[in-house]
Amino acid sequence: MRIVIGLLTALTVIPYVTAEPVTLRTVTSELSKRNADSIQVALLAGVPQIQARIDDQGVKIRLTECDSDPLSCQVVTFSSCREYISMTEAQAIAISTEYDRQDDVRGNAFVGSAPVLGQKLCIRSRTDLHIEDKFDIADIFDWQLTMRDFFEFSEATVSKLRAEDIINYQLRPSD
Repeated sequence: MRIVIGLLTALTVIPYVTAEPVTLRTVTSELSKRNADSIQVALLAGVPQIQARIDDQGVKIRLTECDSDPLSCQVVTFSSCREYISMTEAQAIAISTEYDRQDDVRGNAFVGSAPVLGQKLCIRSRTDLHIEDKFDIADIFDWQLTMRDFFEFSEATVSKLRAEDIINYQLRPSD
């Protein structure tokens, strides 16, 4: 019993360790290290957000679960979308579902909202900073790999769909 009480006492004395929160400045600095372009920072409805271009692809980053003084956050969410002009909504949903069902995929695919033409295929990844996590260049690099994997998958699938459409069109009986 004395051992249990001693352990409980020791645990209350040990300071609680939390992740190092991330700030807008930290994220923009890490983006710059990975050669991101067109970095724009904003507070929308009190939520820190960043837009940038990485590897010639637009990226949106939201920081959530923030403390107000200073504005430091525990969650970083990356997202990126591409428009595909000759794609139906059903095809876009099928592609995003097929991507999500693969083993060992990075991020979550989804169909973006209201593009001008065709459909938007998007990828999103959330990073929760835990115990001893620290947001750094490795998080940006992981996002680059996530984008690369998803957009390679979506481009290959879209190319396959286009080839099937051409074949089906050519096989269609003439009126």
